[in-house]
Amino acid sequence: MSVVTEISVADHPAANVKLAAEPAEPSGSGALNGVTGTAARAPDERVPHPLPTRVDSLDGLRALAAGLVFFFHLQGIAQVSITASASWLFDLVCRGWVGVDLFYVLSGLFIGLAVMRPRKWEPWVFAKRRCRRILPAYYLSILILATLVSPVFFLSTNGLLHVLSHLTFTHGFFLEHQSTINGVYWTLGVEWWFYLLMLLVAPLLRSRRGFPLVVAAFLIVPYAWRAGVFYGTDLGHDRWRFFLGNQLPGSLDEFAVGIVLARWFIQRGRVRASVPDKAPAAAVAGRLTAARTTAFRVACSPAALGVAAAGLLGWCQWLMSWHSGDYWNVPYMMICWKTMLAMGFGLLIASFLVSGPWLGAALHWTGISYVGRISYSIYLVHGPVIMAFNGARQTSDLTASSDAAFALACVVVTLLIASVSYYLVELPWLKGPEAGRPETYAVAGLSAEPAGIAGAAVRAAPVAIG
Repeated sequence: MSVVTEISVADHPAANVKLAAEPAEPSGSGALNGVTGTAARAPDERVPHPLPTRVDSLDGLRALAAGLVFFFHLQGIAQVSITASASWLFDLVCRGWVGVDLFYVLSGLFIGLAVMRPRKWEPWVFAKRRCRRILPAYYLSILILATLVSPVFFLSTNGLLHVLSHLTFTHGFFLEHQSTINGVYWTLGVEWWFYLLMLLVAPLLRSRRGFPLVVAAFLIVPYAWRAGVFYGTDLGHDRWRFFLGNQLPGSLDEFAVGIVLARWFIQRGRVRASVPDKAPAAAVAGRLTAARTTAFRVACSPAALGVAAAGLLGWCQWLMSWHSGDYWNVPYMMICWKTMLAMGFGLLIASFLVSGPWLGAALHWTGISYVGRISYSIYLVHGPVIMAFNGARQTSDLTASSDAAFALACVVVTLLIASVSYYLVELPWLKGPEAGRPETYAVAGLSAEPAGIAGAAVRAAPVAIG
C-alpha cells in the first residue's frame, strides 16, 4: 500500500521560510536570500554599508541538508555504494538523516525571525504565508502519488483515512500512517505543528521576559519527553522509540537552537551599531568597552564559529560511531545527543551568516545555492524518484549498471522534477497577487565588517526566503 515504505527519515522545508517584516522607508536596493530588497540607513548609522545582493550561504546550507538526506535514502533504498572507497564518507552518508536536524535548526532561525522581528505582530499574515509556502506543492504531490502512482489509497476506507491524515498533518500521530503515501512526509507534520505552536507563544517570544521562559521550556520539554520514551519502552523497540521520540515535543530543542540564533542575529547587529556611539568618555571604561567589542567580534568571526562548529559536530560524529547501530538503546545518546548536534549546526549556520561575500558568490556560481532554493521540491520528490528507479533497475537489464550511473540518473531526474515544481507550483503561489503586501524587514549584522552599521532594511517580496 505504501509508495515509499522504506524511507524512515527525511528532510523538511525549513528552507524557504518567509520572514515577516517591519515597515520602514526603503532607500537603495538589494536582496536577501532571493528576496528583492532595499537598503535603508538607520538614524545612527555613520558609514553606508550596502547589503549583499544575496545571502547564498543559507541556500548552501539547505543544499547541504537536502544532499545529506538524498544520499542517505539512495544508500538505504537502492543500496548504492558510491562511497565505499572512503569509509569516513560512507559513514557520513549512512548518517545523512542528520540533514533533518539541520533543517529543524534552520526552521527555528527563520520562524524565530519571522515572529520576533516585526514591529507589529500579525498572526494571520504569518499563518497565511506558512500555508502558501507549504500546502500547494505538498497537496499536489499527495494527489499525484495517491492517484497516479498508488490509486489503492482511494479504493478503501482505510486508504482514504491515510489520505485524510496526510491532508490534515495528523499522519505523524499514527505509526501505521507515518510513512505510507511518501515516507518523507512525516517531518512536514512536525514542521506544521511547530508553526502552530509558534503562533501560540509568539507574544511571549516577542517580550524580554517571555523569551527566556519559552526557550527554557523548549529545552526542558524534549529532555523529559525523550527520557519518558526511553524508559517507557522496552529495549529493542527502535521503531516505537523513533516514532515517539521524533514527535514535536522531542524535537523542540533543535528548533530552540534556531530561535536563540535568531535572537543572537538581531542582538549582534544592535551591539555592533550601538558600541561606537555609546562608548564611555572615561579612558578606562573606553578601553574595557573596546576590549569587549574586540572579543565579541573575534568570537563571532567566521573562523571562530566554524572551528567551534567543526569541533562539536566532529564530537557528535565520534559518539555516533562509538555507539554504532545502538543509538536508540543508549540513554544519553537518545536523550542528549540531538541537542549537541543542533548546537553544532547552530554554530555552523552562524559562521555562514557572518561570512564575507566570497562564500555566497562561490555557492551562487557553482549552482549550490540553486539546489538549496529548490530544496523543498527536492524533499517532496526525491523519495519516489529513487523508488521508481530502483524498481526499474531490479526488473530490467539495468541491474548491470554501475552504482555511480544509477546515482547520477536519480540526481538528474530529481533536480529536473524539483525545478519544474519550484517554478510552476511554488513560485506562482509565493508571488501571486494575494501573497500579501511587500514589507520591510530590518536585518542587522549580516556582514563581519567593522561596526558602525545599525542594519539594513530589506524589502521582502512575496518570495519565500530562509
